[in-house]
Amino acid sequence: MKEVCQALLFHPITVAKVVLLELGGAKYLLVLMIFFLGFPLAAPEFLLPGLADLAANMLSANPMPRSPFAYHSVTLIPLLATAAIYGVKRLSLWQSRYTITEMASLAVIVSFLGGYLLAPLPLPGARNFWAPAHFLSRPDPRVQMIRSLVGENASVSAQANVGSHFSQRHKIYRYPNMAGQVDAIILRLESPTTNINNLPDQIKNKRKYLIGSLDSHLQMDRTEYIASIKSLLSDNKYGVLLWDDPWLVLAQGASGHGLEQKLIR
Repeated sequence: MKEVCQALLFHPITVAKVVLLELGGAKYLLVLMIFFLGFPLAAPEFLLPGLADLAANMLSANPMPRSPFAYHSVTLIPLLATAAIYGVKRLSLWQSRYTITEMASLAVIVSFLGGYLLAPLPLPGARNFWAPAHFLSRPDPRVQMIRSLVGENASVSAQANVGSHFSQRHKIYRYPNMAGQVDAIILRLESPTTNINNLPDQIKNKRKYLIGSLDSHLQMDRTEYIASIKSLLSDNKYGVLLWDDPWLVLAQGASGHGLEQKLIR
């Protein structure tokens, strides 16, 4: 903390350069303001309650908080909207060319248009950042069946993007952590995104850090993921407790074996 304060006091220009340029803070601020046409800047006092959240997002070593497709800015939106309302009111008093209704209407149109263009869903003309494999996902009844099969007291290593469905237990780990030691391994052999093959080979070692990629959902490299499953299926330590495409549940003591060629093609 001492070093942070010293850097802010004695090297403010360097800190500003790093935060705004190297970490992408300037682009992040532009994205926040452009949807409101900069109107919040005319009423900056209404933005003060959000300074802590804004600082946390801008100073994060992880770029995700500065992404318009992440949830980290959700607490700032009500403050920006409030500041924009009062900003429009003030600007209407300072000039007479545009009425308060005209400025507010323009901000609403830009917000809706920008929101649509940046929509992370497969809509015509939208950014479709997450590229979901299914536009609508209904609750999968097999999740409860798997819970019952595995049991409440079993230790589990679960695939990263499905782990939340099985987290209410004493011991749960993100696959492949503790594989070989836990009682059961829960996998879903289906990509949650169509964003699979459009990443250059030269960054394949960083794919799991690219938000929205298959590797990011898995929190491991896809090739390592496939290799690990092949290894598990060829090992007699775990048997197949359940194979209901795309769900694969392995458990110690289960009788099913020899499905490697069928499951991994």
